Amino acid sequence: MVHLIDNAHRFVYIENQYFCAGFCENEDLDVATGDDFDAEESIDGSELIKNSVGLAVERRITAAIKAGEPFKVVVVLPHLAWEGNSIQSAILGFQQATIRRLFGNLRRSFPDVVDWAEYLSFYNLRTYGITEKGAVMEEIYVHDKLMIVDDRIVLIGSANINDRSLLGHRDSEIGAVIHDVQTVDSKMDGKLWQAGKFARKLRVRLWRECMGLGELDEVLFDPIRGWKEFDRRAKKNRAVYERCWPETMYSDAIKSISPELSLGGNKFVVEESVLNDLREGVDGIVVSGAVGFLKEEDLRPEFGTKAYMLPSSFFI
Repeated sequence: MVHLIDNAHRFVYIENQYFCAGFCENEDLDVATGDDFDAEESIDGSELIKNSVGLAVERRITAAIKAGEPFKVVVVLPHLAWEGNSIQSAILGFQQATIRRLFGNLRRSFPDVVDWAEYLSFYNLRTYGITEKGAVMEEIYVHDKLMIVDDRIVLIGSANINDRSLLGHRDSEIGAVIHDVQTVDSKMDGKLWQAGKFARKLRVRLWRECMGLGELDEVLFDPIRGWKEFDRRAKKNRAVYERCWPETMYSDAIKSISPELSLGGNKFVVEESVLNDLREGVDGIVVSGAVGFLKEEDLRPEFGTKAYMLPSSFFI
């Protein structure tokens, strides 16, 4: 995975259950134990993660900026449920911390970059249904482990982006790297590009579902320029869901846990204005990710809980 990211030319598309992406040069370091939760040097927990996927993404984006080249990483993840689940809460905490660390490292290196979404962005999947009780919203839980590079190479298997899957001495995983030998004429940032037949077909199929587009829609075939429509629909869909379910939709505006905060479960809405908003406003299933959600909270297990007794390696 790290090798493929380092050698990507223009574009990386990732779907994964987790994104506990580390910044460690040496993946052979000892796995952290539960004692690390109390370590004075521990800032947000991201430094406990030993894989180097986050570093690879940072390194490749850095190279693109210095070279003045277009480069884009698109990541689709599930939004992990945290309420009432200390284990999922801890994983979410580590994941959000690593994402913010990645953006933070890049901003410090390149303070003049105005829109980091041009290089790196995160998304979730969500849908709704209308029943006799009203409209109800539901998350689509991303569970695949997939990476498509430059519409030429596909990495697919069982490995999550975390230490448990990637360090090589934890969970047992299997994966396949598919490098197309058959190519098709395509586009990359408006220029002629030789894409892999299978790799491009797979990404186009996934994006068509995410964006709710027709099979031959032109915007699907250029991932750099097509991403702009992907992002526009994701932001639009999030705005609709936040209007229709203001009390149950997680968002960047929710930075800490309050007694009134309750995002668990689904709420039926019956107002005709809401139903029309959903019918007319939602395109596809992609929504922009809320990387600032619970930004001010330390979601690692609290002292005295059962989850606290588990080693940190269990969560990352």
